[in-house]
Amino acid sequence: MTTTSLVEEKPVESLIERLKKAVYRVAKVVQKEARRAPAPPFMTATLQQDASHRIGFSAVKTMVIAQQLYEGVELGEAGSVGLITYMRTDSLNVAVTAQEEARQFITKRYGQDYLPGQPRVYKSKSKGAQEAHEAIRPTSVSRTPESIKSFLSTDQAKLYELIWRRFMASQMADAIFDTVSVEIGAVVPKETATYLFRANGRTVKASGYLKVYEEPDDKEGEAKAESQKLPVLKEKDDLALFQVTSEAHQTEPPPRFNEASLIKMLERHGIGRPSTYAPILQTIIGRGYVREESRRLYPSDLGIHVTDLLIGHFPEIVDLSFTARVEEQLDEIAQGEIAWVDVIKEFYTPFINDLEKAKTNITTKPFEPKESGEMCVKCGAPMMIRESRFGRYMSCKTYPACKNKISLDAAGKKIVPEVVDKNCDTCGKPLVKRFGRRGPFLACSAYPDCKTTYSVDKEGKLFMRPPPQMTDKKCEKCSKPMLLRVGKRGPFLTCSGFPRCRNLKKAA
Repeated sequence: MTTTSLVEEKPVESLIERLKKAVYRVAKVVQKEARRAPAPPFMTATLQQDASHRIGFSAVKTMVIAQQLYEGVELGEAGSVGLITYMRTDSLNVAVTAQEEARQFITKRYGQDYLPGQPRVYKSKSKGAQEAHEAIRPTSVSRTPESIKSFLSTDQAKLYELIWRRFMASQMADAIFDTVSVEIGAVVPKETATYLFRANGRTVKASGYLKVYEEPDDKEGEAKAESQKLPVLKEKDDLALFQVTSEAHQTEPPPRFNEASLIKMLERHGIGRPSTYAPILQTIIGRGYVREESRRLYPSDLGIHVTDLLIGHFPEIVDLSFTARVEEQLDEIAQGEIAWVDVIKEFYTPFINDLEKAKTNITTKPFEPKESGEMCVKCGAPMMIRESRFGRYMSCKTYPACKNKISLDAAGKKIVPEVVDKNCDTCGKPLVKRFGRRGPFLACSAYPDCKTTYSVDKEGKLFMRPPPQMTDKKCEKCSKPMLLRVGKRGPFLTCSGFPRCRNLKKAA
């Protein structure tokens, strides 16, 4: 059997015409039973990845909520109870008592068929895994998500349910599938070659761990199998042609990183430890090296510029293997295999030489915005492409004399605000829908002349968000004046030094 790649349209059209005249017959039917084992319980990296994929949490938000669940939540008469084990871990160990409790729970709730013959034991693939810790799991499986939901916030309930279900699935039986593969031969009259088509189908024979936790590829596979369910076929069955279609496939670049895929890459290359994944993301986003749009990470001009400088002057330090190598050396120091002085000397001697050269060769220049080729509709001056931590935008070259500003999307196209069927209570101009750090809001189309904005409260009603007011109170962290703002949950105080100082508290 030979395989041919068709890269031009005309040969494809010719083949389709010939296949329409072909005689089709089932050449081979292969039926098998396939098993799939559950994924291990969560460790820090996989928790952050799944929380991002399934419930849309950032790595920082995931760790903040996990910390709350670990420290304890008030459960009525039971008092404050820690709901999960330590959440900064790269270990997959599970205590024997937890395994036994899970097995009893599975038998009682789901039945003996969902229980594997032996307790499942997982080993971490990470070389320097802290095996003294456990995997992330509920402290007691008897505290089911539905039984304690009323005591948790919405976000806490989502994350706890994710952790509970993943752990329960990790102790359950394999999922079993009936698979069928069918090969269909097509013989075209007056041709010696036989064309071969293959179709695959899959049905669930025993759900096993899928009863409580489905992987994304499980769902996609089931949906695909359901849409392409195969009829019962036997070898040498004659088939009638219904339709022949062609579809062009083009090589696409790898998808952009999101938080989950970047954490996975950090873990794969041994960069950082469980406690550092969230701070790494917080740093590169907070300092404007990358920006997040539609949950994808895009490098900013500043980030590209800084990376080029680092690669040019400190290539060894920004190499992917550098951090992993240092982590290994630190482990060897802890085990007494090498002396820490030798490790520091090996790093410091070449580093100080590169640093001295960089001080001379790197000249600090202001980060100049680029011209967009468009002119300002308000004053006629050129519009410049700039970038902030909220994304790209065009602004007038004469800023601050002219404050005309147009937001741009990731592709550099203008984002035209959507006009809604409501008018501003302050000046009567139409309102437009805009997006900020806290989600969508309505703003006056006359901005910056009119700075009136509106939010939506818990009941879905529109309310005016007044501009922040300076107060006589001082920030406890940086001593700058506090501003009085009004949000969806009422008035609150925030530091006027934002974003450098993020102190925030309820208004008295």
